[in-house]
Amino acid sequence: MAKATNNFIKGKMNKDLDDRLVPIGEYRNAMNAQVSRSEGPNVGALENVLGNLRVSDIRTSSGVTGGFTIGYCADEINNRVFIFITNNFIDVYANNGLNAIVVYDGATNGTTVLVSGPFLNFSTLFPITGVNILENLLYFTDNRNQPRVINVDLANPQGFTTPTYYKTEDQISVAKYNPYQSIQLYRISSDLNPTEYESTMFDVVSKYYPDGGLGILNADVASGATSMQILKASFQGDLISATGGAGGVAGATIAFINTTSPGTFTPGTSVNGTALTVGSVADSGLYWTVGAGFGQGGIPALAKADTEVVFNYNYYYDITYNGDDNFLKDKFIRFAYRYKFVDGEYSIISPFTQECFIPKQDGYFMYKRNPIPSGTPPDFGTPVATSPPLEIQDEEDTFRTTTVDFMENKVNKILLRIPLPSTSNNIVSDLKISEIDILYKESTSNNIRVVENVNASRFAQDGRAVVSGAVTASATIPLDTTLGAPTGSIKPGMIVVGTGITNNPRIVSFNGTNEIVVTSPQTLTNGTSLAIGVRTHFEYEYQSTKPYKVLPSSETTRTYDKIPVRALSQEVISNRIVYGNFLDKHTPPASLDYNLAVSEKSAFNLGTGEATTNGINLTGLTILLTNTATGSLQAGYTVTANVSGIPSGTVVVSSTSTSVTISAATTVDIASGSILTFNAPSNVRWTTSTVEYPNSSLKQNRNYQVGVILSDRFGRSSTVILSDGDSSIVFKNQKYLGSTVYSDYITGDVEALQFPGESLKILFNNTIPGGTTGIYNGDPTDKEYNPTGWYSYKIVVKQTEQEYYNVYLPGIMASYPNNPNKELGKTSHAVLFNDNINKVPRDLAEVGPEQKQFRSSVVLNGRVQNTNTQDVWQNNIQYYPGVFPGLVSLIATDEDLFNGISEIGYVGSPDFYNIESNPLIGRISTPSKQLGVVATPTVATVDVDQTGAGALNEINLTISTVSPFFNTVTNSIIVGQTVTGNGVPPNTVIVSRSPNSGLEKITLSNNLEGTSAGDILTFTPTNDNINFDFVTIPNNLAVMETDPVESELEIFWETTSEGLITELNQAILGGTADAVAISGFNTDLFKESLAPGGNMLTTAFTLLDQFSNTIVYDDTTPAQLQLTSVEDFNGTDATNSFELEHVAGTNTYQIITKIPFYYSNQASTRETFSFNFEVNYAGIQNFITQQPVSLINVVPLIDSTCSDVTYIPGTTGSGVGTIANLQAQNGATSTNVGFDEIAYKDLSWTISVAPTGSTSYNPPSGTILVQQTQVNKFWNARIFFAGGDPPNTMPDGEYNITATVEDAGSLTDACTFKLTLDRTPCYTYKFTYTGSNSFISVSYTGCNGESEVATVQANTPTNTFPGYTAVCAPNNTTALTSAGFVKLALDSTDFANVCNT
Repeated sequence: MAKATNNFIKGKMNKDLDDRLVPIGEYRNAMNAQVSRSEGPNVGALENVLGNLRVSDIRTSSGVTGGFTIGYCADEINNRVFIFITNNFIDVYANNGLNAIVVYDGATNGTTVLVSGPFLNFSTLFPITGVNILENLLYFTDNRNQPRVINVDLANPQGFTTPTYYKTEDQISVAKYNPYQSIQLYRISSDLNPTEYESTMFDVVSKYYPDGGLGILNADVASGATSMQILKASFQGDLISATGGAGGVAGATIAFINTTSPGTFTPGTSVNGTALTVGSVADSGLYWTVGAGFGQGGIPALAKADTEVVFNYNYYYDITYNGDDNFLKDKFIRFAYRYKFVDGEYSIISPFTQECFIPKQDGYFMYKRNPIPSGTPPDFGTPVATSPPLEIQDEEDTFRTTTVDFMENKVNKILLRIPLPSTSNNIVSDLKISEIDILYKESTSNNIRVVENVNASRFAQDGRAVVSGAVTASATIPLDTTLGAPTGSIKPGMIVVGTGITNNPRIVSFNGTNEIVVTSPQTLTNGTSLAIGVRTHFEYEYQSTKPYKVLPSSETTRTYDKIPVRALSQEVISNRIVYGNFLDKHTPPASLDYNLAVSEKSAFNLGTGEATTNGINLTGLTILLTNTATGSLQAGYTVTANVSGIPSGTVVVSSTSTSVTISAATTVDIASGSILTFNAPSNVRWTTSTVEYPNSSLKQNRNYQVGVILSDRFGRSSTVILSDGDSSIVFKNQKYLGSTVYSDYITGDVEALQFPGESLKILFNNTIPGGTTGIYNGDPTDKEYNPTGWYSYKIVVKQTEQEYYNVYLPGIMASYPNNPNKELGKTSHAVLFNDNINKVPRDLAEVGPEQKQFRSSVVLNGRVQNTNTQDVWQNNIQYYPGVFPGLVSLIATDEDLFNGISEIGYVGSPDFYNIESNPLIGRISTPSKQLGVVATPTVATVDVDQTGAGALNEINLTISTVSPFFNTVTNSIIVGQTVTGNGVPPNTVIVSRSPNSGLEKITLSNNLEGTSAGDILTFTPTNDNINFDFVTIPNNLAVMETDPVESELEIFWETTSEGLITELNQAILGGTADAVAISGFNTDLFKESLAPGGNMLTTAFTLLDQFSNTIVYDDTTPAQLQLTSVEDFNGTDATNSFELEHVAGTNTYQIITKIPFYYSNQASTRETFSFNFEVNYAGIQNFITQQPVSLINVVPLIDSTCSDVTYIPGTTGSGVGTIANLQAQNGATSTNVGFDEIAYKDLSWTISVAPTGSTSYNPPSGTILVQQTQVNKFWNARIFFAGGDPPNTMPDGEYNITATVEDAGSLTDACTFKLTLDRTPCYTYKFTYTGSNSFISVSYTGCNGESEVATVQANTPTNTFPGYTAVCAPNNTTALTSAGFVKLALDSTDFANVCNT
């Protein structure tokens, strides 16, 4: 039967018409059906649609529970689905939220978590709006985060429940990490000396320095020999001349080169171990005999025949160097780098370095005299008339060729220190970096070339080790040699990291097996793993290698990434990811608050300082007593010590000249003299250019506009942001202007040889705001997580004055050659030849065929001017231009300029260099100041005697007045000279000259018109044909500089000044906060001897504002400065003991004491104070604390006379054995008013007794004691015998007693006196004359047992000298007393009392 076939190619359901009227290709109704798209004959037919089957619960199978799907991507080719899950329902970052990317594999019915973590920052409010799989890369965007990408093959191939391959935004963003730092070109000179740094641009090819040389050793030298012989014919260099003597040789360093392959280079070391130097050089025919320096013990045995001996050797010479010696010679090159990531992406290019260029001879013009034929070195300070010409004369070569031949790059090896964004052992895992490209750029080309692709494996750490046993505060670390034997390379200088390691120590030494010594003490536990050689920089050694490829232009102009910040849509077009409806950049701040200055380059400083502790700092303290710190020290610096006790992470809170306040209390006592080290937390304040770029300087006579570019971590950059302020600020006595500054020529106040160059300085007054973008926060655990905030800054400079020329001239003549006073200071002349003709061109646009003089509009700025001496030390000097520069107003030949009357046979002025070649001469207008030197005219005086000079054109000159005088007058006054002076007509020249009776008669071309005796005539030019080391204008180098060409392009050029915004803001807050400081608070006068009303400070102190400028005193309410309180360290108020005083008429303050002080036994707390000040300045209230302020102890004083004592038991001692009473006072002596109540306090007496003279008995301890009591304003010591009298065992004789008084601060005073013990004393018996006595004759026994007779005549008058008779006898001699003699007391002051002495 017939078969009816219908297709439904229109694919339209039509329920509007009657069934009979439905057109072909449409249908009335269908369910679970679709129109077939088959390639077969049934195309267009209806067919059933397959249904869905649940095969897996993604959340259950993956372990990601509690989340909701916000997007997916079906990879039909590989039968898998990628699903995006989150549990965050709000538009806020959830630092503990659930976020994951899961893949379901249809082939295995398995589920794997690819990425998980809060850092994904998903939200149900922002579903995944664009997702594509391109090969193995899954791209996705949600219009909330920046576009991202993951490698699905690398994300979690092991199927871990918690994947770890992707952990940060850096690893998944499409925009890759931006290498914001430029390459460093400095390093530590010695790995073990972190205080000395050097540039990493080296000359490793030159064997010796410009003042060195090299020769071949004639024969072996025995070890210890004092001299060696160098073949003259082999010698090269400038130290020793093969044709003459030696000059400047003594002290030259010596090295040896063994040229036998592979060769060795060995700096000379003497037998005594010191550096080998030259002591002497002698001429020995075919050889130079070179002696070793004094005291060096001789030459080492390595000095063998045919060895090259190098004098003043180049320390960096590398005999193994295999680069191209001359490749960089004529190049100004810069270096940069970029990263390549594991998925093949490249980062943008880092900032380039400055030009890696150091000129030969370090840019110095050099000279060397040929030796005097006798072999004696010439006097290099003063020219010697008989010396031959200079052998090396750079200055003459320069003006002769108009180029500086030695201005070539001496650098041939550069150590490029590339800063790594993560430590070398983590950089691959942290950022997925696979390579670093070393990039190279020449100044003459816009091309960027690749030197080498460095694989990431080359910057992993070198070695590993395990600690063996516990280490406590020791720099020596034992290493395990069994379970964890040291592996890899371990060398001195490498950094050591590990759990518990502090202060980034470097290895000092390694014994090769089981012990390393590091630069700072460490405390480590047994079994700690150490990574050795971990780097923060990758050091690439560039050996003048030619680049191997050029980057395409699309990559050289990629200065920042334009990957969107957010994108709503994403699609793949021709294997390219395309974004739509996107935000492509952040909104930067409209302006920043900073100022700009130009000044000398700062000294090299990496923000480090040191201080030693002053006294023991006990456990638990946050205020450390120190001596004055050296180097750099500011709030926020980290603090470490050479001993334990400072917790890790401790920083400086504040500091004074005597203390440092730290953020964490000490954990153990820190001994006096311990070294505290302070380090800046970032490189913001580092100043490195004096070392890094030693020959670079800011160009003078230029305008500079400085801006700031901000970037996020992924390279999205702002436009140039400028300062919004025009007002100037003075900071540390340096004036800072707005964002534009003019760099003027330096003045004569600068010492040229010490001048380091200039640089731009930027002073940030306020922090960089984040605005709507915010500041970068890369911590995903922080609620303020912001991975795309502003991350780094870069300083850029606009300087439109570009190309200019240096014009090297053979001297400049001030004024005119034939009239040295004409327009002096306003006009100068200089010869133009060679390349200078092009540098200072004539204006030839509109000239006639007969024109001989041409104008020029070239502006010339003088930089170096010649002098009129041939002394090579002084033949030119720095020229400092005035306000108005010089202008070349006219260019012509000598004759066209100066032969105004077209004289036939005109002779050009010999004052000009090489005048015979008829060079062009430029007339320079110098409106500001004189430039160059005037021609030296010959002058002479008209003599009184004019005998023989009768004609009107004849005149006699006084020969003694001729100047300059070249031996004879005929060498000074010559035919053809122009004569000027009183009565001499213009254009008068000498026709003839002759001697005339001791005078010099000259005949002139014109008759004189009133010239008379005494007139001074001038003769030009001065003769310079006589070889007497004197010419009119010596041909000495002068240098001028053309005005630069002004560029029409408004371009800001990047610099090497860059950093992190967070670190810059931290430095701004710490360095220029709205706080004030005290300067000069020196309390050295605060001694216990200071009387009330005295100045406590050595000099009055000042207040400094946030820019370290002195605050001008102002009488305000409240007061500008108030002393609010003073407390001692016990917490006791002491405010009323001190007074703050403003020093009238100044900006200074003084502290006045109001009470007396003494140094007590509690001085560390009771006499140690904290001074609290309130400052009211600029509408802001600040508080400053100065502490500790400690009273200074003064030596106590014994006030008593230290007299010898004779002690007679039973008689002296007042019955209680008292020997002596001594009195003393502390340093608060009672001579000052108010000190009576304190002068005796906190003193202590001690005594010592020792026999002396003939006595050998040493009294036992306790025989003589001291009793201490207050007596009025003194502290009294009663020295006494313990038993009331000396013991019987203590023999008579002499004893030394030393009494010492000691104060609370252990200062002492002492008194030593002699004690004489005498149990049988000799008494004086005295008979006084009365004038009426009887005759007396008494027999008695003397003191020594002898028989004596005392006689007194009868009626002896009272006035008989001495008025008495005295005799000596023992006690109780009754015969004498019965006769009328009176016994005197032993201590009687009677003049007759002589027996007891």
